Amino acid sequence: TPAAKSELPAESRFLKFEITVPGSDRSYPVWQTRSSGRPILLLHAINGLSPDLLNFALVLEGWGYRAYLPSLYGDPVGKTPAYGYDKGFASIKVIRSTGIWNPVSTESAGTIVADIAHLARTVSTREGGRSLAVIGNSLTGSFPLALLEESCVRLAVMGQPAVPAKRMPQIIMRLPHPPEEKRSLTLTDEKWNDIAAAMRRNPGKRIVGFHYL
Repeated sequence: TPAAKSELPAESRFLKFEITVPGSDRSYPVWQTRSSGRPILLLHAINGLSPDLLNFALVLEGWGYRAYLPSLYGDPVGKTPAYGYDKGFASIKVIRSTGIWNPVSTESAGTIVADIAHLARTVSTREGGRSLAVIGNSLTGSFPLALLEESCVRLAVMGQPAVPAKRMPQIIMRLPHPPEEKRSLTLTDEKWNDIAAAMRRNPGKRIVGFHYL
């Protein structure tokens, strides 16, 4: 039996603001829970700011955290409001059209990762310089690891990392990932060395990973 869809919570339960990336025309709307508590940057999966994710943010609020949820597709997404957007296949076209995502690369998921790093720094500044956790899922599952070299990121939570993604011929022919793609965390050796160095400088940094059984 399919799992029941979550109801979309009232948008009034969140505060909304915008973060612009310096030197670019890109800006990201961010929804923030109204709670106080330690900050968490919560990244959406390919389907966007779905009711499930928004309700999870409210669960985090009940646990005493303040969650920040950026729409990495902007707002609206096409002609659909980003709040409650829940479209997997339609998102593929959005990702392709922006030019800042590279989900099939084994080295970098694209400019979007640098943009999220700016979001993390901005959230930390809004929080008076506090460190934060970053949680990713599926499409964004490996992104928190790439952000761990940021001084403001203390905890990287990787949920079901799904990049590098399969190319369309691999999907159609049901081909498995080559070994180098299976091993990849979408980071260059240089980038991983920078992350390792950041963890040595700050032993309090942590990585938590989850994957489907």
